[in-house]
Amino acid sequence: MGTCAAMFTLSRVGLSRAVSVMTLTVLAPTFVAVVPAPATPSPSVLAAPSAVVFQRINAIRVSDHLPAGLATSAYGAQVRQALRTGQDPPFVRAVAGIVAEESLWGEVPASGVNPPSPASVVNAWVFHDGWRGSLALTWNADCVSPTAPGCNGHRRAVLSRPPVPGARLYLDVATKNVTINGSPAVAVATLMVWKLP
Repeated sequence: MGTCAAMFTLSRVGLSRAVSVMTLTVLAPTFVAVVPAPATPSPSVLAAPSAVVFQRINAIRVSDHLPAGLATSAYGAQVRQALRTGQDPPFVRAVAGIVAEESLWGEVPASGVNPPSPASVVNAWVFHDGWRGSLALTWNADCVSPTAPGCNGHRRAVLSRPPVPGARLYLDVATKNVTINGSPAVAVATLMVWKLP
C-alpha cells in the first residue's frame, strides 16, 4: 500500500495551494487545447460543473486509449469533505472488489477575464504537473527535481490503467466556487475508484 501526496501551484503570484493527489493501490497560465469529450452522455448523477470534470477526465483517458470511467455518487461524502477541508478526498473503506483508488483535489483562479473552469484543474493535473526546469518555474510542490517521485503524480492518477484485469474505474467528482486572494476560483475534488464487478 503506497501513498503519494503532491501540492501544485498554478501561479507564482501569491497562490500557495492548488492541487494535490494521493494514491492507494491495494495490489501557468497556458493550457492545451480541449480534447473532444467521449460519445457517452453526460452523467446524470453529477451536477453540471462536476460533469465538466468527469467529461474532461474521460476525454483525456479516451484520447490515450484508456477505458473511460463511470460516473458514481457513491463517494459523495468523501469528495464533499475534500472541498470543505481543501485536501484530497479520504479513501473509502476497503471493501471487497475495490482494488485501487486515486484521490485528487485542486483549485485554480480565474484567468484574466475568463471565469475559473473546473476543466482547468484537470488540465493542470495532466499537463502542468512535472518539472519545469527550476523550483521557481515548477508548479507541483512535490516535484523538487527532475526525478523527484512527486513529479507527474496527478498525471499518473488521471491516466491510470486497470490495476488488475476486469477492474472498472468509477469517478465521483464535486466542485465548489471559492476565492483565492479575493479573486474568484474553483475547487475540484475527485475520487477515482477501481473496482472488480
